[in-house]
Amino acid sequence: MRQIKLILTLALLATITYSCSSSNKDNNPEPDTAAQVETKVLPKASSKVKFDPFNNVEDVRQKLSAVGIGELGEWRDDEKGGYMSVTPYYQFGDGDMPNNLAYYLESDDSSAIKNLRIVLNINNGDRKSALLKLGDIIEKTYRALGMESDTKIINELKFGKELKSESDTYRTRTEVEKSRIETWKFVLETK
Repeated sequence: MRQIKLILTLALLATITYSCSSSNKDNNPEPDTAAQVETKVLPKASSKVKFDPFNNVEDVRQKLSAVGIGELGEWRDDEKGGYMSVTPYYQFGDGDMPNNLAYYLESDDSSAIKNLRIVLNINNGDRKSALLKLGDIIEKTYRALGMESDTKIINELKFGKELKSESDTYRTRTEVEKSRIETWKFVLETK
């Protein structure tokens, strides 16, 4: 914004200077004597995040779409001041209301992902197999992003335990919300 104001101010100053110094007294400007001001709009500096894979949105979308729970949609404005890409809910399990999983990629910057969430909704009573499925998808997510699996998070998840973990470039956690249904989230966020 500051750069745009500076460019506009310089253009206005050049126009005023030219108008005041013009020796053409009959106010008939000649085409080849018009002042030309060259302006450059500098591109917005993209902000890099510490967790390097998140700096390439398209690459992450493609790799996670291959994990097997659905294709991530376009990286788009979420109409709340941020950007996002999500999969449709992948359904699995038996019963009238199968369990479901989805990926969410989110950020406040169009050039990089800030966090990845995997959301599991346990709609039927088969909690154990649902948590195993979430653990499997978390492991595949680590591999797709070229990371070493966090076996502690995956093992604790099998027992229905929440856990947090941290490295130099990212943080991970599992968390549960209980309402009419049980919802588990795995969150991977850049520092």
